[in-house]
Amino acid sequence: MKQQPKIAELLKRIETSKQQDIELGSYEIYLFSENELEKGQIGYRYDKHKNSLISEEHGKWKEEWIVLGYETDMGDPVFVNVADDAYFVYTAERGTET
Repeated sequence: MKQQPKIAELLKRIETSKQQDIELGSYEIYLFSENELEKGQIGYRYDKHKNSLISEEHGKWKEEWIVLGYETDMGDPVFVNVADDAYFVYTAERGTET
C-alpha cells in the first residue's frame, strides 16, 4: 500500500484504544488489529490472489481507501480515505459500487 506512513498512524490510534468492537447505538463496528489489516483488504483493495481491484472508474475501489474493519451485523466494510487529513470514516454495502 502506497500510503504506509498514514496507515501506520491510523493503526497506532486504533491499537491505543485497546478496543476492537465499537458500539454506536445499535451499530457495532469491528476494527482490525495491525495483524488483521492486510487480510482485511481482500475483496476491496485486491482479490484473494492479490490481484489489484483498484480503479479510477466511478464506483470502484480507490488507492487511498483503506478498510479498517467492518460492521458486525451485515459485514459491510468500514474504511478511511487516507488522502484526506481529516480521516473521515466511510461505509458501503458489500457487493455494491460505492
